[in-house]
Amino acid sequence: MKTNPSKMDMDQINLGPTEWFKKFTIISNEELELLETSSDGEIIIMDWKYTDIIIDDGNYTEYNNDNNDNDDDDDDYYVSNEYRKKLKSQFNLRMIRMAPLFASQPRLKKICKDWDNSFLPTCFKTYVFNRNENDSVSEIHEKANDLKYLINLCGSNLTSLDVTQYPISQIMPIINANCPNLVELSLAFKEIMSQDFENVFSNMSHLTTLSIEWQCKNTTLPMTLAKSLEKIGGTLKSLNLSCTLKGNDIFSPDSLASVFPRLSALKYLTISGFGLSQLLLQSIGEMKNLINLRLYSLWPKNHPMFDTRINMYPIGNLKNLEKLWVDCDYSVRDEFLINLCDNAKKLTFLHIIGTHITDIGMSAINNLEQLEYFILGSTYSIVGPRKNEFITDKSIRCLFNQKLYSLDISNCINITDKSVIKLVKNLPNLRSLFIENTKVTREAVKKIYELTKLRKEPLVVYY
Repeated sequence: MKTNPSKMDMDQINLGPTEWFKKFTIISNEELELLETSSDGEIIIMDWKYTDIIIDDGNYTEYNNDNNDNDDDDDDYYVSNEYRKKLKSQFNLRMIRMAPLFASQPRLKKICKDWDNSFLPTCFKTYVFNRNENDSVSEIHEKANDLKYLINLCGSNLTSLDVTQYPISQIMPIINANCPNLVELSLAFKEIMSQDFENVFSNMSHLTTLSIEWQCKNTTLPMTLAKSLEKIGGTLKSLNLSCTLKGNDIFSPDSLASVFPRLSALKYLTISGFGLSQLLLQSIGEMKNLINLRLYSLWPKNHPMFDTRINMYPIGNLKNLEKLWVDCDYSVRDEFLINLCDNAKKLTFLHIIGTHITDIGMSAINNLEQLEYFILGSTYSIVGPRKNEFITDKSIRCLFNQKLYSLDISNCINITDKSVIKLVKNLPNLRSLFIENTKVTREAVKKIYELTKLRKEPLVVYY
C-alpha cells in the first residue's frame, strides 16, 4: 500500500533501536512491493546494469555508458525515458520515506545516496562494497566503517552481499553474526586469520550462492574455512572458487577435498585459477548432484607441486552433469572421455582441451545423445591455442549426435575435407562449425555451403 510521505509522523525520529528497525523493515517491504508491481499493474523490471545514476543532495543526473556508436542498438540496451522517470520517482520517494529514519542515522543517508552500492535500488536487500584505486587511506577507512555500520544496523534485511573489494577476513564474524538471511555472498581474501573462519557460516541457513576469490600469497585455504562450509552443505547450491595468484604461488585447495562430498545440495561448482590435485578431483567425482562443473586450471609445468600423473577420470563418474568445462592442458585423455560419455548421459554442453584425445576417445562422443555444444579445440581457451595431432578423419566422419548444434574441432591439425563433409551430412541440426587451423580447404567450405543452403537455419563455418 502506498503511503504519502508528507503525512508520515515525524516523531519517528526518536524511535528506539527496536522500533526503528521495525519501521525500516516495513518501508523496505513496502518499497519492494512497489518495485515489483506499479500502481497500474505493470511489472517493472529493474536493471541497473545499463544506467549510471549520480545522486547529489536530491538532484538526479543520469547518463548511459554505451561506447557503441550504433544507435539502432539503444532500445536493446537502455531503458526508455519513461522508465528512467520511474527510476527517478522511485528514488526520490524512497529518500523521502526514509527521511525520518535518516534523522537519527545520518551515515545511512550517505550510504543510500550512493547508487553504485545497490542498497537503495534493491529496496535495502543488496549491498555491494565499492572502493576505488585512488582512494586515500582515510577514504578507505571511512568506507570500511560504512560497511561495518551497515551490516550491524541492517544486516538482517540483506539477502545479497558483495564484499570482494574488502578482502580482509576480519569482516567474516561480523557478517555471520548480523546477516542471517543472506542468500548470496561474494567474498575475497588478501589478508586472513584462520580463527576468523571458525563456524563462519553457522548463522546463514538460507545461503545458496557463495563466491570466494583468493588473493593470499604464501597461504592455502585454512581448514577452519573448509569445515565451516559443511554448515551450509544442505542449502548451498552454487560455489565459485577463484584464485588470482600466478606462477609458483598457485596451489591446489586440498583442504576442501574432505568437504566437497558433504555439500549435498550443490549443483554448480566453479574452480578457477587454482591447481588441481588427484585428491581434489577424486572428491569432486563424489559430488553426485552436480549438474554444472567448470574447472579452469593453470598449473605451471615447472611448479613444485605439479603432478603429471593427475587423471581427470573421476569427473566422468558424475551422472547428473549437464554442462562441463575442463579448461586445462593436462589430464584429459581417452580414459576420461570414455568414462564421461558412459555415465554423463544428460550432458548438453561439453568443453574440454583435448590435446591428448585420440580417435578412440572421440568415438565415445556418440553416446551423448543430448549433446548440443561440443568444444574440443582450445581457440577460445584461457590456456591459449593447443594443437591435437591424434584425432583424424576416422573418428570425425563417424559423429552422429543428432542434437549437436555447435561443434568446435579447431586445432585438430589432421582433419581433412573428406571427414568434415561427411560430418556435416551426419549432423542435420548443426548450426556452427569451427575448423580453424585444420587441413580443411576453402573448396570444402564451399561444398559445405552447397550441402546446407536448403536447411531451415544456415550452417555458419568458422574457417
